[in-house]
Amino acid sequence: MITFRLEAAGEAGLIYDLVHQTFGQEAEAILVEDLCKDGDALISIVALDDDIIVGHILFSDIPVGTSKNLLRGAALAPLSVSAAHKDEGIGGGLIMQGLRECRKHGVQVVLVLGDPDYYGRFDFSSSLADELDSPYQGDSFLALELEPGVLEGITGNVLYPNAFKKLD
Repeated sequence: MITFRLEAAGEAGLIYDLVHQTFGQEAEAILVEDLCKDGDALISIVALDDDIIVGHILFSDIPVGTSKNLLRGAALAPLSVSAAHKDEGIGGGLIMQGLRECRKHGVQVVLVLGDPDYYGRFDFSSSLADELDSPYQGDSFLALELEPGVLEGITGNVLYPNAFKKLD
């Protein structure tokens, strides 16, 4: 049975290995490591099959908007599921658990760069992100309002943590 919980102390190395294996490169694993090291990680959740980590999701703290109208945002990145557990709903479970935790932390909007069809199932939308100035644009730059209507009339910057710049 798959269970979900917040990352526990001492699991960083296991998460690094999972993310590295999932993406087939170290860039995303280094992103997780750097976000945690720099204090930008907001929520880190693991999926367990018995006591083995088979999935992980990270949300980082990002301000959205202008100095006059600043929203509490979170970036969802990365989402990782072991190859042996693909298509079992683990990614969706991690997203849903993560969004619940984001609400508890007062996050108003969540942003992700990803497949619009996949993330659209969780109500992420590129049209909600259209007015935001971000290093990421286009149909794959998606937003989800955790407070309905919070992005209405909002223009301004999305200030991603420095660790994201290493992915470019």
